[in-house]
Amino acid sequence: MIDFRYHLVSVIAIFMALAVGIVLGAGPLKEDIGTTLTSEITKLREDKAALNGELTTARRSVAAGESYAAASRPVVLAGRLADRRVVVVAAAGADEQVVSGVQTALSESGATVASVVRLSDEWTRPASAGELTASVRQAAEALQIDTRAVGDGLLPGTVLGRAALTGPVQDRGQVDASRARQAFEVLRGKGLLSVRGEDPTGATLLVTVAAPMVANPAAGTGPQVQAYARLVRGADAVSNGSVLVSPTRPTDDADNLSPAAVVSGVRADRATAAAVSTVDDADRAMGQVATAVALAAQQQGGAGRYGIGSDAESVIPDLGR
Repeated sequence: MIDFRYHLVSVIAIFMALAVGIVLGAGPLKEDIGTTLTSEITKLREDKAALNGELTTARRSVAAGESYAAASRPVVLAGRLADRRVVVVAAAGADEQVVSGVQTALSESGATVASVVRLSDEWTRPASAGELTASVRQAAEALQIDTRAVGDGLLPGTVLGRAALTGPVQDRGQVDASRARQAFEVLRGKGLLSVRGEDPTGATLLVTVAAPMVANPAAGTGPQVQAYARLVRGADAVSNGSVLVSPTRPTDDADNLSPAAVVSGVRADRATAAAVSTVDDADRAMGQVATAVALAAQQQGGAGRYGIGSDAESVIPDLGR
């Protein structure tokens, strides 16, 4: 049994250890500890100053790039899409400023924005895939599309493209405008889209503006990204060129959203990336220029990944005509 003397010795040992620690901390070790802490604080301050300097330089570089893009865009874009008619498709939740900026760049390149088609979220919501397929099948009948040959995966994009793009398309000819209007009315009646702008008759090119997605490390293989990939690939197959764009900066109410997640995910889909060009900074002047130039390149079969994302191949397509 442990007696009182054992407890007393233990208490004395504890106080002796504390006393030794105090003496050493105030004496021989004081200078080393103080010097080390002072050195660490100094280094942290230097690192912070260096990072602030790098951030300032990066911001100036971005601002300079934007200024150059804004100043040079009239020359770069002039006549690049002359006499072309383009339909802009805005996914549910797409940034309105991006939609407007893309329209402006297309107009500056000589194109006519035939119409702006705004989609409901059913087009890119995996949970509603069955309902969407049933609805687009009705529109496909109006367009006389062989649904068995297309398949359910690409059918929504194919129907959207055939209804929106009635101009002469390579390997397809020209869609009957009255059938296209009938298909649009079916889709509009189902609450799947709304159309604003001029008569889309004669359009052959397409730009799709993606919406931000909830940040997800597995976005590259996520069902929603796959829905986007199938949508733009189906539409591209019945067009003379298609570009998918997104902003690089989140909106004020998108704290948990990743603006470029859709574009990055679609780039990971090899079949889609080989056919559809993508731009990940369409909220910037240089991204809007890249969109118009990429759309022009699409007419010659060129597809690429443009912007400032880590998976982009260049900031802007080759400007050679």
